[in-house]
Parts: sequence; C-alpha cells; structure tokens
Amino acid sequence: SPVISTPSSVSTEPTPNTPGRDGISVPYSLDPSTRIASPRPFQCLEPNCDRWFKRDYTRKVHMLTHRRNKDTKPFECNYPGCSERFSRKHDRLRHEVGRHGLKSEWNCHPCHRFFSTRATMERHIFDKHGDVAINTTEP
Repeated sequence: SPVISTPSSVSTEPTPNTPGRDGISVPYSLDPSTRIASPRPFQCLEPNCDRWFKRDYTRKVHMLTHRRNKDTKPFECNYPGCSERFSRKHDRLRHEVGRHGLKSEWNCHPCHRFFSTRATMERHIFDKHGDVAINTTEP
C-alpha cells in the first residue's frame, strides 16, 4: 500500500479547539498516524507565542527556543557569516537546510523528511514505514 506522509513542518492553519481537562478550550490536532483528534493542553508561556503541545515536556523543550544566550543555545549555524544559534541540533539542521540549502545526510525518501542522526531516521522509518529498507541515498 502507498505510504501516506505529512509535512514535517508545523501547520499554519488555524487549529480547532476542544475542551481540555479543566473545561477550558484548548487546541487539538489530528494525529496523522491515527487521524484521531489529539488534545494539546500545554500552551507556551512566552508572550506572543501561540504554540500548544501534547506534553508538558515538549513545551519545556520548546521554551528553550525563546532563550538567547550561548548556554541554552549551544548549536551555532555552520554557514559562514551566519550567527544564528539554536537550542537543539535538529533546529540548527532545519535552519541550515531551509535557509542555506544544506543537504542532510539522513533522509526518509517516502516522506521527504530529514533527520539529525541516523538513529532518529531509523526510528522514524521503523515507526512509520515498518520494514522499509533503510536507504540514505536518493532513489
């Protein structure tokens, strides 16, 4: 059967609301693997940020992206003349691929997604595609 994929980027479409644990409406998203509405009860605490998360841990990791110093953003862009810094290695890679045209070494060709490490790519392929052979070269 064909592989159904979704973009790796966050949707910019308005997110429907559903009642949360405390009765307050919270955004939800459709889980692409099950097509079931997944509540996102954890809102980013940063003013002017409208992101919501399924897990508190994910929100805490996201909160690091709002910080500006070297201790919380240790991953500096490798492109000459660019001084952008990132809290996660994958965020730096996404920036380098999107802004500077870097080609990622670890790609899932059915989904057109890229990964920071072979391990995360292999986990994705196993979780989303089952026994698809791992291939890091273009088909």
